[in-house]
Order: sequence, then structure tokens, then C-alpha cells
Amino acid sequence: MAQQKYIFDMQDTVFPLLSTQQTRTIMGATVGRAPAATAKPGVAYMHNVMPTQYGMDSVGYIDKVPNIGGVAGNASPSDIRVVFGDTGDRYYVAFTARGDFYRMNDTHTGWQQITGNLTFNPFEKDSLTTAVVNGISYLFYRKTHMYKLITSTSTSTLPNVTPIGLSVSDVIGIVASSGYLIAYTEDAIAWSSTINPLDFAPSQITGAGGGKVAGADGPILFATSNSVGILLFTANNVIAGTYTGNAVYPFKFREVANSKGGVNLDTVAWEANSESQYVYSKSGLMAINSQKAQLVLPEITDFISGRVFEDFNTTSKLLETTVIALDAQLIKKIKYIDSRYLIVSYGLPSTDNVFTHALVVDTSMNKVGKLRIAHKDIFEYIGVGDQRETQNIGFLDTLGKVSIVDFEAFFTGEGVLVMGKLQATLTRLIGLMGVQVENVRTGAALDLFSSASFDGKNFVNNAGYLAMSANNVRDFSFRSSALTHNITLIGDFSLVTMEISYRVEGRR
Repeated sequence: MAQQKYIFDMQDTVFPLLSTQQTRTIMGATVGRAPAATAKPGVAYMHNVMPTQYGMDSVGYIDKVPNIGGVAGNASPSDIRVVFGDTGDRYYVAFTARGDFYRMNDTHTGWQQITGNLTFNPFEKDSLTTAVVNGISYLFYRKTHMYKLITSTSTSTLPNVTPIGLSVSDVIGIVASSGYLIAYTEDAIAWSSTINPLDFAPSQITGAGGGKVAGADGPILFATSNSVGILLFTANNVIAGTYTGNAVYPFKFREVANSKGGVNLDTVAWEANSESQYVYSKSGLMAINSQKAQLVLPEITDFISGRVFEDFNTTSKLLETTVIALDAQLIKKIKYIDSRYLIVSYGLPSTDNVFTHALVVDTSMNKVGKLRIAHKDIFEYIGVGDQRETQNIGFLDTLGKVSIVDFEAFFTGEGVLVMGKLQATLTRLIGLMGVQVENVRTGAALDLFSSASFDGKNFVNNAGYLAMSANNVRDFSFRSSALTHNITLIGDFSLVTMEISYRVEGRR
């Protein structure tokens, strides 16, 4: 039969997160056109690929800050926070499992150890909460001490500060809102004076006060702030404290409708200052504001709550699947970066719990990408004096190295994209003849493979022959016959369309 053409429209693809959930792309529905809306081109797998308005781009990484020298084991950094010193300057502070603290210096080129560190060993990161009042950060370690970062001297320190009228041994954390420093126990809160954030002694003159939290369904676990007040996460629901402007009763408390409680700070995108916060709760991924909690992105909930972990082996060019034990689960962490990217880090459970992958939801376009980079935390990286950049998603690894996503990786793209399953018709085999890829820069590395299958599930790889390479376009030739084909791209690419040449062959 004569050679036919099919064009992948990369703006209109489906990414089901697991390759086993990928449907087949029947190309023979109408020659030269995309299939029906019910059979959009499918992405079996991808990593280091981000969606754009027009298609999909591979991304790379730029190393910004080197390792912290000599760290290993429980001396490795496990988390990173944005902290404002006593002079009001902004710092990135990383801390380790044994309680060492490091701050990124003012040029963002290296780490400096902070003296006067917490000496808890092991150090529990969930026990550390931070709050910013009047441009200065306060740190609190559960039922132990409150601290303030001093950066006005040549050596940064983290000394204790003593709150007034507050029994620290009862307090499990702090949060801030509307000029108040707020401390909370398992069943009550206390807010400070707006004049002195360390003054919690109840007074009608200073405005400090507090009390029990009505409506709490179980003990308070942690709290976060949003644009209208605070959210108190209990074991089984969420209580919203909305700022009233009343100096005597500055917060009005009510239960958030449909809320299901919290897990820990890692499962809340709490650093974003938006009205709604993304939370991975006991009911899955939710958007929570002071009025209601709403389930969102159920496909991501189903994926990260499951037991199947999938990765692409760039040596064998095959997908590898790991099924975790019944009593285990994928580790996960949530961040919301640049008021645009909802990032869900995940990985296999292990002794050091290193995240290896991250789903990235571009909430402005409602499209999903995936990154593959080993990391302990993600944060919003802002260079000194920089305005908004495309490269502001920062990763902290186990040795303290900071890398950022390079969205414009002209010759260093590390993308893997598996498209398919291409099928000519429901009853005949397909003979793959060629694949033309556009927007591949001259000098960029790109390998292209076909994974052929006669049952749609088991594949054999066939490398494409580079028949033509010109500026922004490459042609790969194939001579492969099968029921379905997956097309795998590895390297640097910026896909808007991809043209497939094929012929319909014998019946299956």
C-alpha cells in the first residue's frame, strides 16, 4: 500500500502518568489528520519535559550553588526555607538531620554555616516552623525554643529569644498573619502584640490574646498562613482563622467545608502567599481556602497514592516498573512556585527518602510536565537583583548543591519523551517508514527510537537512521513492521509537530 502521512499535534496530547494507562493512537481514522477527540495522541512516559503553549520542550539543569563541603549521612541538608534576618535581608537557610544550619550568602554562590545551631540529634524537620513578622523571621522548635536569625554581624548566629507570657513547653509551632505572631498548642492558639511580636501576655492595651479553637476535630497538627488569615490543620479537618481587623478579636474561626485534615508540612504548598493552598490531604490533592476545600487533579492523586513507580532506563531504552510493598507508599512533597507551577515531588521510600521525580502542573495552561532529578527539596530561586526569570525552580540535593531548571536548554536538554501507541487501523499492521522532527537546533543531541510491539504491551527497540539533518529539522528512517509503535525521543528537542510516514500492511 502507498506511503501515508500522519502529524502529531503536540498541543493536544494526553499524558496518563502511567504507560499502562495509555490508549492507542489510531492514525488511519482520516488520512493526514489527527484522530477524533476521544483518541488524542498519547504520551506513554516523559521526564525532563515541560509543556508549552504550542507543544513540548526538553529541559536541562544549571548548577548554581556548589555542595556544602564534607557533609554526609545525617549531616546532609534535608530541607530549605526562606528566612529574613534581623536586618530584613532575605536568605535561603538549609538545615540537616542533626541540626546544622547553613545560609546562602548574599551573592548566592556558596553556603555559610550558622553558629549557635540547634543541637537536637536527630533533628526532626517537621518540628521546625517559621514565621515572618515585620520583615524578620522567627524559628520555633516544637516545645523547646524560639530563635531569630542574626545576620548583622560578620558571622550569622541563631540565638534563642524569649517570648513573654508564653509557656514554650506547650507550644508545637508558630505562624504569622496581619502583623501578628501566632503560637499554637494542640488545642489553642495565642497571638502576640502587634507592637512587640514576642509579647504574648494577654492585654487589651497591646492586643495580645488567645484561646481555644472551636470546631477542631482532633488535635492541631500544624498551621499555615494565607492571604486572609491562617489555616489550622487538625487530625480530621481544617479551621480557618480569618483576619477581622478587630484589635480585641483579630481572628474569626470557622471550619473549612469539606476539609479532611492534614498530614505534615511537606504535603502543603504553604510557602505560597495565595488565598488557596494546595494540600495533599487524607482525601487526596485539594485546593483549600478559608471557605472550602475542593478536590483537584484526581489523576495525580491516584498516581501518587498508588504503589507503581515507573522510570525510563536510558541505557536499555525501556520503561522499568517497580511495585512497592502493600505497607509502603511513595514519598511525596508539594510546592507551588512562581504562582504558576504546582510541583509534586515523589520517589521510592528509602532510608534517606530522596525524591527522584517531580510532576509539574502549569496551572496557567492546565498542562503537566515531569522532571527527573534527585533532590531533597524544591524552592523558588531568585537571583540577586533579578526580576522574574524562566529559571526560578530550584532543587536542593543531598550534598547541598542547588540546581535550577533550564527551560531554554539549547544544547543540554535531557528530555525523554515516549509517544504512541501508533496503530494504522484496528485490523492491520503498520510499517513505520520515517519520522520527521522539527525544532531541533543544529548541534543539539537527539536520538530517536521506535519500540515495536505485536501485542501493544511488549516492545522491541529499533534505532532510527538519521537520513537528513538541517537547521531545525531532522528526518529519521525506519523499516519496521508491527501492530503498534512507540516513538521515543532522547535529548534536546522543542516539539510543536512530528510527522510520521507509514504504510498499512497485512492483517494482524
